[in-house]
Amino acid sequence: MDASTAVARYFNCGRLEVIPRKRAARLAVLDLLADQFEPGRHYPEAVVNRALSRAHADFCSLRRYLVDEGFMDRDGGVYWRAGGTFVVDRAPRPPFDRCQPFFPSRVTRPGCSLSRPGP
Repeated sequence: MDASTAVARYFNCGRLEVIPRKRAARLAVLDLLADQFEPGRHYPEAVVNRALSRAHADFCSLRRYLVDEGFMDRDGGVYWRAGGTFVVDRAPRPPFDRCQPFFPSRVTRPGCSLSRPGP
């Protein structure tokens, strides 16, 4: 089973259904979440919260896990990408304030209708 298949089981229609309890699975999910933040760019806490809330209602836990596991760092309410994998030479990311599923094309299950409203 490849990494994207292992991570996909935690997502439904582009949203994280549950934060994995097992550390290995949680790290794979956190790596995918961290990929939404550009290395070298600083983000106010409100922007991080908005981005993570698109993935899961408990954005505070996700934010804490990202920092605790070394994917992001923070100082004075400002966050930046500190680790994880990243893709070189990819198209620019969409802005975080869009109302859309978190991972509409990368992590979906068969039979998922992305046109339905999220929770």
